[in-house]
Formats: sequence, structure tokens, C-alpha cells
Amino acid sequence: RVDDAITHYHRALAVDDGYFPTHIGLAIAHEANRDYDQAIMSYQRALELPGNHGAVHTALAVTLTKAGRFDEAIDHMQQAIDINPQHADVAALLADDLNGNADATKRHHADKLAELASAL
Repeated sequence: RVDDAITHYHRALAVDDGYFPTHIGLAIAHEANRDYDQAIMSYQRALELPGNHGAVHTALAVTLTKAGRFDEAIDHMQQAIDINPQHADVAALLADDLNGNADATKRHHADKLAELASAL
């Protein structure tokens, strides 16, 4: 069913590539399929359009984290917090999630996310 949704989103974008919600829906569908690269591209396209960029930066940060692209995730989380400080809650959750991992790189990035979350 997710693949059907992706097909429909692509059809909708063929009609109007500038419709912000369609890019968000497509990103969410790709993420559900664990196709993080495609989800990231859809979120990035959404950022080029008028819309709620704080929420997009947050969603993109989460997806980038899942893809292991931690430095980019931190940059987008910072942008989300700059737009709306309430997004710091997500940074704290991401930090907790990464901190539970034994990988030193993930713990390092978790510390950075925790700093973002507590800076407010």
C-alpha cells in the first residue's frame, strides 16, 4: 500500500511540483519504506517551497539520523529550534535514542543533540 501511495504522490507532483503537502506525504511514504535517501530528497524539496519549515527541518533531522547522517541531522535540528524552540523536545528524544547505542559516534552526536535541547 505504501508503494501505491508513492505512485500517487508522484502523479500528483507531475501535475503540480510546487505543492508542499505532496512532498511531505511522499517523504513520509519513502521513510515508511525505509528509503531514507528518497525521503531526504523529498523533505529537501519541501524546504524550497513555502510551508512550515520548522516541522520539515525536524522531520528531516529524524530521517537523517535514521540514515546515519548525524552532522546534517544536527544542522537541521538547530534550524528547527531556531524557527520554533518547541522543537527542542525532538532533539532531546533523538539524543536519548542515540545515547542508548554503544556506538561512540552516535553517542557523540547524541551529546550535541542534548546540548541543542538544553540550550533553551
